[in-house]
Amino acid sequence: MAVRLRAGDRPYAAVLTLARRPELTVERLNRLGHLPGASTWPRRGITRALAARPDR
Repeated sequence: MAVRLRAGDRPYAAVLTLARRPELTVERLNRLGHLPGASTWPRRGITRALAARPDR
């Protein structure tokens, strides 16, 4: 993930990638969508990515 961010990948894309990983808790990922500067668009993307996880 750090390599992608250093390569210029946007933080929003990194959060969506993290949301697809089952080892991270839903609560922790939802907090990312409520950080200062997060708009409705990232929150919606996080919700969709979490819903698509195989552990849901």
